[in-house]
Amino acid sequence: MFQRPSEVLAFLTILFVCTAGAMKVSWWAAVLGACALVLISLHGRWREPRYASSQMHAVPDAIQMVASTLNASVVSAASFVFGYVAALAWGF
Repeated sequence: MFQRPSEVLAFLTILFVCTAGAMKVSWWAAVLGACALVLISLHGRWREPRYASSQMHAVPDAIQMVASTLNASVVSAASFVFGYVAALAWGF
């Protein structure tokens, strides 16, 4: 199912944010989850050797940072809200 350790870490981050929403923890948990997802997303890109990325047209770092931040924010907020709504549906 998972090909890389970063995929497992991203899945666990989303799971923990969803659980935090279900436990009705402060929304800061979603912010923390978004920050973790941004770092996980950018880790693979910035860790690769520079000679490999110079041979192809890579996305500039600024665009990659904005895209990763938007993606992580939406995913983290959605998982937090999903956990919160699930807890309400189950009567917790």
